[in-house]
Amino acid sequence: MRRGLLRHVPSEDELARVYWELASLGAASGGARRAWKYSPASREELLALACEMSRYDARLLSVLVAWLSKSWSEFNPLEVRRTMGRMSNPRALCVVVSFVRSASRDRELRHFVDYVCAGWGRNEAVERFFFDADRPQSRLAERRLGSNLVEYSRWGFIGTERPQSDVFEKLTVGRYDRATRLDILRRLAQRRGEVALSEYRAEIDDAISRAQSVADAHAAGLLQRGEKRGSRWVWPTAGTQASVRSGRLDVRTRTGAVSIDAPAGSVATILGGPDGDGALSVRTPLHRGQVQMRSRDLVLPSNTR
Repeated sequence: MRRGLLRHVPSEDELARVYWELASLGAASGGARRAWKYSPASREELLALACEMSRYDARLLSVLVAWLSKSWSEFNPLEVRRTMGRMSNPRALCVVVSFVRSASRDRELRHFVDYVCAGWGRNEAVERFFFDADRPQSRLAERRLGSNLVEYSRWGFIGTERPQSDVFEKLTVGRYDRATRLDILRRLAQRRGEVALSEYRAEIDDAISRAQSVADAHAAGLLQRGEKRGSRWVWPTAGTQASVRSGRLDVRTRTGAVSIDAPAGSVATILGGPDGDGALSVRTPLHRGQVQMRSRDLVLPSNTR
């Protein structure tokens, strides 16, 4: 990592000072006017410096998100971009403003974030956002399970910490990325055998719509039992028989993709759990040998247990 505005790991005094500097500009933070070696020439430079420091202090991330949620229009976006060029990793600021964007529906704010972050791209190698130690039961221990929020992953970071968009109301912001959601859903279905979509959405804090949860269930390779809103989604196991949806379907064989005509009443036997892409290996009279099918093309009868 190249040297940026932040010269070294921030001390307690330097963190107290940045909190104090932010409070002087209206942020909901305390801090103290301790000695430090920095002299930010503008609010844009203070923002960039604080974003670099936030990688050492999760609470500072919340202060920045809450502050920018109310004061983003006071910043000169061109000056923000110029200052970002002096940061060791400008994507740290992109993470902060991405959380701000997630907390608001303001169209002008979205334009501001798009402009500020334009051209930076993701980290070439994925890295942890916070430089904390990897202790048992710590935040990093959770990350090793594969969890990530989209506001981090979009810029090539790993993180599960949700900052507060309002430090008084304690409102948090941040949503799981698709890979994390599917991993959570698969583990939930494997552990219980089957799951309702309402249970899945509760597990991820109702961060997605029902339509998206249906798409996630298909992508995870789960089988739907029943057609109504109260249907259950089942973890497929070897030997389970499922009905094939009628019509022209695309399947995959060892030699490539083919299309088959599936008449009503066709049955497929599941050979094992879904692969990483959510595809299921099955045997069916519709095609000689083993094929891979998408779970959305299969359904379990309502009385299947």
